[in-house]
Amino acid sequence: MADTPVSKESIIEVTPVETVYNATKELPPAGSKTQLASRVEDDRSASTWAVLKENPRIVFWGSFTLFTCVLWGYDGLAGNIVVGIPQFRQDFGVEYQHQWVIPAQWLLGFNGGGMASMFFGGLFAGWLLDKVGRRLSLALACVVSIGGVSAQYVAGRPAVFLVGKMITGFSLGLFLTIAPAYISEISPTILRGAFLASVNFSIVLGQLLAQLVLKGASFHPGNKVYKILFAVQWGFSGLTLLGVAFMPESPWWLIHRGEHERARDALRRLHRHGAVEQRLREISETITESLSGEKAKYADCFHGTDLRRTLIAMAVFVIQPLSGGPFVTGYQTYYLQLAGLPVGQTYTVTCANYAVMLIGNCIGMYLCERTGRRPAMLWGSFGLTILLIFIGVLGSIPVHATLVLSNKAYLRIWKAVIGVIIAFTLPYMINPDKANMGAKICFVFLAFMIPLDIWSFYGFPELKGRSYMELDFLFHAGVKTRSFSKYIIPPPSSNC
Repeated sequence: MADTPVSKESIIEVTPVETVYNATKELPPAGSKTQLASRVEDDRSASTWAVLKENPRIVFWGSFTLFTCVLWGYDGLAGNIVVGIPQFRQDFGVEYQHQWVIPAQWLLGFNGGGMASMFFGGLFAGWLLDKVGRRLSLALACVVSIGGVSAQYVAGRPAVFLVGKMITGFSLGLFLTIAPAYISEISPTILRGAFLASVNFSIVLGQLLAQLVLKGASFHPGNKVYKILFAVQWGFSGLTLLGVAFMPESPWWLIHRGEHERARDALRRLHRHGAVEQRLREISETITESLSGEKAKYADCFHGTDLRRTLIAMAVFVIQPLSGGPFVTGYQTYYLQLAGLPVGQTYTVTCANYAVMLIGNCIGMYLCERTGRRPAMLWGSFGLTILLIFIGVLGSIPVHATLVLSNKAYLRIWKAVIGVIIAFTLPYMINPDKANMGAKICFVFLAFMIPLDIWSFYGFPELKGRSYMELDFLFHAGVKTRSFSKYIIPPPSSNC
């Protein structure tokens, strides 16, 4: 039978209606790029408070994920500040000039080994996240953390404690990769900056809690002082494991795997009913766009326009340890005691320092949304450089030991990949049986900060209010760093 031509008059025009998708793995129809850009603009124009009220579930699960960063801050610091406990130094150290100190080689191992394993944990997390998803990755990190803490708790020799530190460090590398990834994937554009800024706030909060626990435990006799510090970590990991059982999986990961119905279910647990299909379309369109070329490989991070993005991300993290952060967070109690302050006062000063850090983080979170990332980055970096000069000069002048309190002028920023090198060299710089540099160590950090300040000005772009699709466009278009905030992205064609 021959095909019958279809006349124009026989075509019935159908008014589109909202379709309900049930028990299907197909995605809802994709909107045009113009429609997607319009939705992104609507998200950006909404007030932060309005978006918070509209997304209570996202706020809850984002806050829960931030709790793992509190655990990261507590775990990461607890294994370092024990060197400031006299009983710990007596149990694991040697006597030197009528005081107990941890030998530099063991101090190097405790910190360098932990940082090295954290580095490998972060690398492994990238593969693990793609393989098993965010929920199982987080659960595995908790289990590894419990094992590492247990080894530190029962340790009676430096070698056993070092093994526990390295196991814990591996779990910290997992935590610090999983949490920001999950938060960035479930957060609306307008909340993404505040949530990601809260990662550092949560880390510092965990560190403050560790200091407060240490101060409270300092009144207990014998090795209970530092064993209590470790035992508290089991509670953090246990609560996190309990929450992971109810935590929705990342819809981005599910759609990447083609599990669209599970992604829809996850979105229902994160969004109100009316926003589920729209959000599903947005995610699928973004992923389709990113996968339109060749299959992505890790090596692509070091080619073309992606190399620029990789260098920016790496440089931001490198600034943190090279500003002196590891010295402040890992050694301040120990250093203050070596400088002559009574043990009780060093705990008080350290707790006060972390309280100041929390205030600084709150200000930073506000500035990120109010003025943007670039101004906060520049002023913070330049301010750190000035403080390094100030403290280094003061440390070069012979003064009474109590003036070491000026060292608390540091701002603390957490460690990153380059922190492995810092962790391996700092023990030799500050230990009394080695270089014994004291506050003059700031000049070492200053040598790194000056070129990094220059990079911050010329290399760090403004990302405030930009969606991931917009950032892709800006980088692929080769927009200059200082033009990111002012560049107007042309609207996409509606027939795309």
